[in-house]
Amino acid sequence: MSKETEVEIVTSTKGRDKIAFHGYMYWLDHRLQSRVTWSCEVSSCKGQLATPLDYSTNNTFLKEHGEHRHPPNVTSVEVARARRNMHQDGLTWLHKNCHWHCDGTFKVRRC
Repeated sequence: MSKETEVEIVTSTKGRDKIAFHGYMYWLDHRLQSRVTWSCEVSSCKGQLATPLDYSTNNTFLKEHGEHRHPPNVTSVEVARARRNMHQDGLTWLHKNCHWHCDGTFKVRRC
């Protein structure tokens, strides 16, 4: 698969899928019968992207439409990746180091 057509799924800290593509970040806008449409994360921007319904396993895009009203922001993509990684690292640490109780409380295990 060519890097030119490959999208990267970046899960937000709220657990929602976002897509990074060519320096732009997109949020899931609509699920249609044959595709998923994504809108640029900049609210005033008209940039959109369409992916297959199975975008999480088939990470290619179908079509870009609308023009972005701003230049690509690679820093925004890197920040989204860093947030995702920190969130995952925190969850991993909690699962390894905490004892969870049925009432939803937990205690940190001592080494």
